Amino acid sequence: MVPCPTGRGAAWPCRAAHGPAVRAHRASFGHTLACGRRWRTDVAAQAQTPDAGNASPDAPAAPPSTTANGAASTSTLPAPTPPPHPDPDVLIEVRNVHKSFGTKNILRGCSFKVRRGEAVGIIGSSGTGKSTTLRIMAGLLNPDAGEVYIKGIPRKGLIADDPESTERLHVGMVFQSAALFDSLTVGENVGFLLYEHTDMPHPEIERRVEAALGMVGITADVAQNYPASLSGGMRKRVALARAVAAQGLDEQETVLMYDEPTAGLDPVASTVVEDLMRDLHKTSGAKGISSYIVVTHQHSTIRRACDRIIFLHRGRVVWEGSAAEFDTTDEPIVRQFATGSLDGPIKYQ
Repeated sequence: MVPCPTGRGAAWPCRAAHGPAVRAHRASFGHTLACGRRWRTDVAAQAQTPDAGNASPDAPAAPPSTTANGAASTSTLPAPTPPPHPDPDVLIEVRNVHKSFGTKNILRGCSFKVRRGEAVGIIGSSGTGKSTTLRIMAGLLNPDAGEVYIKGIPRKGLIADDPESTERLHVGMVFQSAALFDSLTVGENVGFLLYEHTDMPHPEIERRVEAALGMVGITADVAQNYPASLSGGMRKRVALARAVAAQGLDEQETVLMYDEPTAGLDPVASTVVEDLMRDLHKTSGAKGISSYIVVTHQHSTIRRACDRIIFLHRGRVVWEGSAAEFDTTDEPIVRQFATGSLDGPIKYQ
């Protein structure tokens, strides 16, 4: 068993010594990094930054309207579109979404759907809006215009502003940095949501933590270690365990979202994480994990962990296809991305 504190909210082993650090982590990442039911609005502050990268505009398409300083004007952006005809297999729909940060236009009419059972990869050059799209889908960031539909019903604002959306679909998020609390042990990180936001008996939480760690190939003895002692690949696996530990508490479906899950890992560690993503999706039906979405630059992740690929360029979807079609299509931008050629639509300064 993974030893954990007793007395809900009162006896975390490191709380007395590291309380300020824990509170600082909460302010940065919010109270629940694993399940969309309880996201706090302070998580959104961490998401209010555009995608990193130095991609050149290269004759960018103009936004619907701009202010004097070049930023998109929300007063003249496209009006919300009518709700789509409900499709029971569509869990999330992004429809004509626009997003700007200051004078930088990131998304310029992004639209696509995520269906039940899919493993969807979002790819594209740096700075094209992939992580921004993921945060908007997760409800951590508001679009300037456009809509996100959860099972056919538009979400109202951030996920914290629309609790009914999480009654339709739960969201699990795995951040690029893993976003573990350094002042908590591995076991406390994995069980964080359950300790903080449920009345579940601690022995049951301990069992869930041990089971979640086992699902990602981590033995129970590692639960007593702190994140600083872990390798990059191990930290990513702990983040995966946290994302699934709180699932299955009710009958609702869950979509997992991964932001660059293999970034910074060597090829072997990347393969371990990619296979874990697949295995969790295949074996977690009882936990209600219906689909997952992964933002990635890694070709191995595209081929090993994705069924369908969405290619973003200049803030719009310019190509969609299967993982097999990624290798066979003649679409110039896909071929350039796949081969790493300097010749093609993608330009860098």
